[in-house]
Amino acid sequence: MGFYDRDYYREGKFGGYGTGGRDGGIGSWQIVTLVIILNVFLWLVDALLFPKHWLTEVMSLRSDCITDPLQWYRFLTCGFAHSPFSLWHILGNMLVLFCLGYAVEDALRRWEFLRFYLVAVVFSSLVFMISKLIDGEGFFMLGASGAVTAVVVLFVLYYPYQVLLVWGIFPVPAWLIGAILVGTDIFGAVGRMGNTAFTAHLGGAAFALIYAYSRMNLGFITYPYDYVMNLLLKRKQQKYRKKQQFKVYSYEIDDDNDNDTADEITKRVDEILKKCSEHGEGSLTHEEREFMNRASAKYRDKYR
Repeated sequence: MGFYDRDYYREGKFGGYGTGGRDGGIGSWQIVTLVIILNVFLWLVDALLFPKHWLTEVMSLRSDCITDPLQWYRFLTCGFAHSPFSLWHILGNMLVLFCLGYAVEDALRRWEFLRFYLVAVVFSSLVFMISKLIDGEGFFMLGASGAVTAVVVLFVLYYPYQVLLVWGIFPVPAWLIGAILVGTDIFGAVGRMGNTAFTAHLGGAAFALIYAYSRMNLGFITYPYDYVMNLLLKRKQQKYRKKQQFKVYSYEIDDDNDNDTADEITKRVDEILKKCSEHGEGSLTHEEREFMNRASAKYRDKYR
């Protein structure tokens, strides 16, 4: 569904434009790629190494864990666990994320997309839990469907008239796919059809709508971390600047038209270079620039 993953549209899914370096390292891979790899890895580990699917049990969201604050991590981890008995459960979610996620990540930029995706997982889990508590029912939920629905709806809001090829055959505008998706979830939630968490899907769709129309930016979530890291980086730079010393060797300069001695010129040049190092070249005044030009010319003439 879509063409955003093709080579002629993007310079590589593992480090596309606007998302980091292109050196091929994991640190430069796009978030969508990492999310897909993580989901598939956890699914395979649970299926192959834990016959009783212990990993799925630990990560899933269950009604008996709601009253235990130590179990609230499940509101997030349930979005990275998929049914070990259904290949289509993980394949469907990851396929949709693969087709539409890269375009949304390019629009939001790398780290904002990660914040959006993780918050969408938690938000859709909370909506699902509230709906079950209202009905007075116990529940068990796992899967990335809520967050993937949020990505799909955000894609539709950003590119409503983009034509997508469903199953690589049928050309359909994005807005129609979004309408069918949300309509199906509403019908399923009202009719309480099957075991699909339709209310979680609707929670993801609602979060995407709120995010888009409020022009939300989730950078405040990591602001304390960013603030501390920037503060540490600033202190490191200041410490480095104190250690960094510029020294201009003194030479005798013969110039009958200038009363400045060689020592005075050297001292002044040191002061200007220090100012340039601490505050940048843009901090120099016109007079200081002229002085440096004259001093440089004198040194060149002396040893020409």
